Amino acid sequence: MSFARMVYLSGLLAGWAALIGCLAFELAGPRSGGTVATALVAMLVGGAIGAGVGAVGGMTGGGWAAAARRAGVGWVGGLAGGLVGGLAGEVLYSAGLPRAVGWALMGLGIGVTDGLVERSARRARNGLIGGAVGGLIGGLVFDPITRASLGGTGMAGRATGFVILGVAVGALIGAVQVALREAWLTVVDGFRTGRQVILSRPVTVLGRAEHVPVPFLGRWGEPLELEHAKIVRRADGRFVLEDNKTRTGTRVNSQPVTGPTVLTDGDTIRVGTNYVRFNERAKRTGEPARTTAAAAGTAGAPLSLDVDLPPPPPRRPAPPAPPKPSAPAGYDPYDDMPAPAAPGASPKPPPRPMPPAPRPAPPAARTPPKPAASAEVCPGCRKVVPGTPGRRYCVMCDATF
Repeated sequence: MSFARMVYLSGLLAGWAALIGCLAFELAGPRSGGTVATALVAMLVGGAIGAGVGAVGGMTGGGWAAAARRAGVGWVGGLAGGLVGGLAGEVLYSAGLPRAVGWALMGLGIGVTDGLVERSARRARNGLIGGAVGGLIGGLVFDPITRASLGGTGMAGRATGFVILGVAVGALIGAVQVALREAWLTVVDGFRTGRQVILSRPVTVLGRAEHVPVPFLGRWGEPLELEHAKIVRRADGRFVLEDNKTRTGTRVNSQPVTGPTVLTDGDTIRVGTNYVRFNERAKRTGEPARTTAAAAGTAGAPLSLDVDLPPPPPRRPAPPAPPKPSAPAGYDPYDDMPAPAAPGASPKPPPRPMPPAPRPAPPAARTPPKPAASAEVCPGCRKVVPGTPGRRYCVMCDATF
């Protein structure tokens, strides 16, 4: 899943888990308050939150089996953190101080288990930071909400406060893991495009098997092994890609991997028909910088995948130039030159230029011919007047013709 979805699911599942833990205490816990009751409800809620956060961590780095295994480990860490945090919070609350420090201790116990499972000191550190900050924020909101609950047993106020506490712890753990990540993978083409995985383990395996951190489930006919390749983190902080001696091999930027290959920011890894982009945040000294579309942050730019293109066809040789025409035998280029003038003879004047031909005159405008005289036309106004000759009368001219 993407990093944004991971943070969202961490807060959502942790909030629901806190509600379930609170309801379990309300239904089966002691009816009276006190240190025992506070420790018990903190254990139940802390274990539930730890299970929810662990399940999300398992889903991002494996299948459902990994999610169930991580949920169990998170539940144990949440129980321990909730017990210590509940007792510390009760002591502080008895002294007139808020319980926020106690809930921060519970967040520490939940956050550290995520790194212990992967045997990663960096992930444990990030979980400690996120759990402590989330528990402190949720704890500061918890007491005002519980005091503001109206009458009754106060169950609604406690449930609301624990839900906010769970959301804060889960979301902050996920957000800090994403914000402080050093290297990660993004599936750009293939099975579940857009999935992202933080490279926090010493060894990250890519393949078809469900137990690997980055599984590519698909058709069995695809050229992909159960454990196709692995990314190893060296002591100097570099990440090295190794092929697991597969039939089809592994490629980095369209080049086959023949041995341990050091990855740099923006490299594209091909396993089977899947393309995975490697990114790392920090640039080490002495390492040549490389500008890529992913590192430059060009949003919306098309991603260029490493496709095995055939070699370009050889260029055809240019046709030879045609030979220059040779002069016929006995030809002397000086024969075409005019003969020199005799000594003492006056040079011939240059011929006069021909005068330009006169331009033809434009045709005269043609006037329409006048109508021929007729016996029916009045000689004065030229109006046609019908009638017998000698008796035609023109009303315009008052004439008879």
